[in-house]
Amino acid sequence: MEWCQNLAPGAALDIACGSGRNSVYLARLSFSVTAIDISEEALTLAKARSKSSNPSTPIQWIQQDLDHPTLPPHQYDLIIMLRYVNSNLIQQLPDHLKPGGLLLIEQHLQTTTPVSGPKKPNFRVAPNALKNQLPPTCHLTHYQETLTKTNNSLWSLAQVTAPPAKPGASEEC
Repeated sequence: MEWCQNLAPGAALDIACGSGRNSVYLARLSFSVTAIDISEEALTLAKARSKSSNPSTPIQWIQQDLDHPTLPPHQYDLIIMLRYVNSNLIQQLPDHLKPGGLLLIEQHLQTTTPVSGPKKPNFRVAPNALKNQLPPTCHLTHYQETLTKTNNSLWSLAQVTAPPAKPGASEEC
């Protein structure tokens, strides 16, 4: 998430925010953050983390089922969805970005290498699947599949960044 330091602060949406680590990070960078998760327990932990870290801007915490989200259109400058697999939701996310907004998605990648993270394949994406899930209204700016070592753990990840396509631009992602 270090690349967010180069973005101008604006409205950010953290999908499946869990315990709120990324939401707090964005708020400390002066983003106005809306954080959504289905788990009441995770949101309780997230609120406590936010309170103890004293971010620059308050965070709006929302408990919501992400299989049927209620999100306002064209509201966010940045939407992040990290390590949560929901291909139907990915199709909808560009509709909630402001013009010039950015979508960042990172998911666990299927691999035969022993790695950290979920073991069940339905919580991981197949190679190239994340890139192929983007709707044609997106313009792919970065795609990467990698094995990454952090905190002595090996992770297999797929990451994509994509703003909505500009009017008149190619409809290809």
